[in-house]
Amino acid sequence: MADGPPNCPPPDDARSRYRPRSGMSLSLQIPQPTAPEVMKMPSLVQAFDPADYEFISHMGSGVSGSVDRVRNKHTGQEYARKRIRISDGMTDEREKQRSLILREMETLAQLHHPNLVELVSGWASVTEIQMMFELMDGSLKDFHTEDENVIADIAQQILTGLSYLRDERIIHRDLKPANVLRNNYGNVKIADFGSSRRLDIGNMQSILTVLGTIQYCSPEMLQHQLRKTDRPDKSDVWSLGILLLEIYMGHFPFPCIDKFQTYNEIINDFVVPELPNSTSQFRDFVQRCLIRDVDSRASVDELLGHNFLHMFR
Repeated sequence: MADGPPNCPPPDDARSRYRPRSGMSLSLQIPQPTAPEVMKMPSLVQAFDPADYEFISHMGSGVSGSVDRVRNKHTGQEYARKRIRISDGMTDEREKQRSLILREMETLAQLHHPNLVELVSGWASVTEIQMMFELMDGSLKDFHTEDENVIADIAQQILTGLSYLRDERIIHRDLKPANVLRNNYGNVKIADFGSSRRLDIGNMQSILTVLGTIQYCSPEMLQHQLRKTDRPDKSDVWSLGILLLEIYMGHFPFPCIDKFQTYNEIINDFVVPELPNSTSQFRDFVQRCLIRDVDSRASVDELLGHNFLHMFR
């Protein structure tokens, strides 16, 4: 072993071999992060560039993503941007999730009605999907009032939206307070069409699949008892009845500690509370929404003609 202190520099002739040639640089090349691969939007959905929008405030979060208030840097127009993370699971799971969201976008792009939230544009990458919506001030989640005039107005706007969906042969399947938006002027719009289905005869099995929030599901949806001769759109009427009771009472109208109890309440036990401070018209309206037998339950058109919606005019 050679004498001398450890880590001593190499002799001059050795160091010369490591000197860069004249005009050469030894700058370290740091790899730059690559932009996410942008995916093609459904044909009816206008694409947008996320770089054109600036964050204003956070509006809410869910299991799969969040909603932010954003502003277009060029026009100053404000929107609600929904960002959905694509799961890190198996490839089939990711593709199923992405397909479900893109189907929602495609459905929304075909729907234009004052009581349905308007999809403005969309953007998607391998790991995330973004949807730009018209801006609303909030949802009916945690909204409480015993003012039947306000409740009647909300009910009529929701029913008008459901009537349009029925004419387009679409069932929403997840109507609940969090999926109904309302602005400060009282305008109401149905949102979140991720669980919606078209009412095609060849699509009945898909319609029967329970995807919505079970607390608001109809008995026939939970029991998979819809027949081709039934009116699947009446399931949304049941959900409307639960939604209106929740708004009026300030809490969910029946106990749902676990899945078993929730199923049992919907299929067997739940009855509309007496609501002693309410009018008979409101109680009758809600009771007609919450008839377990789907053939006897009121239709959207019947409810639109109900006295409760017209008694305050």
